[in-house]
Amino acid sequence: MSEFEMKMFELEIEGNKDFYAKVLKFIEDLFANYLSFQKVYKQYLLKMKLEERFFPDDKEIKEVRKILERRLNSKTHLITMILKSLSPESSW
Repeated sequence: MSEFEMKMFELEIEGNKDFYAKVLKFIEDLFANYLSFQKVYKQYLLKMKLEERFFPDDKEIKEVRKILERRLNSKTHLITMILKSLSPESSW
């Protein structure tokens, strides 16, 4: 990004401080919620793995565990799509 573009970007931010503050707050809340859901998924997955040790023949536990693992490793979550598109050049 050239010096001129940086200056224009700074001027744009100056004019829209309220908007950018709201956007940053939204992104902050979005990531906080995403991370808390990931934590819940991981805890539930650990619970399922423990139950699977005690009940190795229970197909329902295995299916739930597989679903949770897929959700944790999924690349199609909205948040991962946002992270891919966020870069210093294209973030705004």
